[in-house]
Amino acid sequence: MQVKSDIFHTGLGSRRNRKVENIAKHSTMSTGCAPLAVAREGGIDLLSSVDGTVQACLPPAGEDDSLQAGIAVLRSDKESYASLLSCSRSGLVRLHGVRQETSGAHCALEQHCSWQAAANVESMAVHKCEAASSVALACDGSELSLWDLERRQKQYQAKGNKPNRIGLVDKPWNTAVAFLPGSDGQKVVVGTAYHKLRLYDLKSKRPALDMQFGKTKVTALAPQSNGTLVWAANGLGRIECLDLRMNKLHGSLKGPAGAVRTLAMHPELPIIASVGLDRFFRVHNVDSKALLCKLYLKQQLTVVAWSPEVPETAAVENRTAQSADDVAASGVIPPEEVSNAAPAARMHSKHPSSHKKSKSHKKKQKVQ
Repeated sequence: MQVKSDIFHTGLGSRRNRKVENIAKHSTMSTGCAPLAVAREGGIDLLSSVDGTVQACLPPAGEDDSLQAGIAVLRSDKESYASLLSCSRSGLVRLHGVRQETSGAHCALEQHCSWQAAANVESMAVHKCEAASSVALACDGSELSLWDLERRQKQYQAKGNKPNRIGLVDKPWNTAVAFLPGSDGQKVVVGTAYHKLRLYDLKSKRPALDMQFGKTKVTALAPQSNGTLVWAANGLGRIECLDLRMNKLHGSLKGPAGAVRTLAMHPELPIIASVGLDRFFRVHNVDSKALLCKLYLKQQLTVVAWSPEVPETAAVENRTAQSADDVAASGVIPPEEVSNAAPAARMHSKHPSSHKKSKSHKKKQKVQ
């Protein structure tokens, strides 16, 4: 299984740079129309999918909204016009339009709407990135809630399990949420801080499935495209697969030694990427459970996300433009002669090497 042709983006938490909280990229839009959204402490940056340059910055709405619980890049009616959906930890949901300027190097952000949802949001999931209709929020202090993007109203409020025999109920603390593919947004998987996995069917308020997973909180969820298998990770480095057909866990992935922060399923291949506090980036095959790739990236990793391949023409044009700008800025070759910079550079590079060879040859003759 070859994964070298794919591009992955990892979020690094360091002291010098702002910690990356989330990464979002629309997988079906063209490279020039879909920017890469990166949520850091203090705002959201829109980066170019080709060269990684910053195209736009979105500051937080206030001091309480500096941390983002989730972001998503949505596709609008026009291909050249995308939307950026963000939800802060305090529960402020904002929808911005992303329009590319004529120059193509920058993007303009225009706020469409914003509203206050549930408080203490831990995770966010969006149903239908083609035309998003609902947003699922996992919160600390309240059960799962779904919100309609068009009407900006709550359309579903879940309930926890029934009280036990002595009347005690755990305080709601949901840490991860994901929609099941193929369910038309009617089934949602939730992970809690009390090491539980829950499956909600919107036809009922109570969870249809509630089972234990490990001994610490669930940190990440990644459902497969078939809608019957869901990969879950916790704070002790445990990654297992939840089979909804048999309602049991099986097929653990070996390797992580610390808390797993994010799981990312590949959109086409049967592989999954994971990062965590052990500073390793890993890629596993979900069928054979084999470890395909392992990289040590020096810092504690927070986010990983797959992005579509950059077309060869776009990559070549970008490298050519960058090299041309560098040569023109150096003053060695005039800007109007940039097209001839590469042949001239090759000719110039041959002379020093031949000159050195002639000198060394003369020295050898004298010694002899």
